[in-house]
Amino acid sequence: MVNDRSRILDTGRDYQVTSTQTTFMTQQQFKQNIRRELRMLNEQIDYKILRGERYSQESRRHKALTRYMSRQTKRGLFSKLFSFA
Repeated sequence: MVNDRSRILDTGRDYQVTSTQTTFMTQQQFKQNIRRELRMLNEQIDYKILRGERYSQESRRHKALTRYMSRQTKRGLFSKLFSFA
């Protein structure tokens, strides 16, 4: 489904891909978008569980996103020891 010339909505997933322009976002905005996608995936998985459907694709995507978020929020031992500020 095409919204306009610069954006294409992938019907299989709930995110938009910008095709003709490059947009940049901050790390905070990126994490917020991942959290939003995780919430939507959780809702989809819950709905499929209630209906007795398979949800393996959604669970793989959820696992990858949670793994990514945990890696981004981890701090090293050195920075934990010397975080005085």
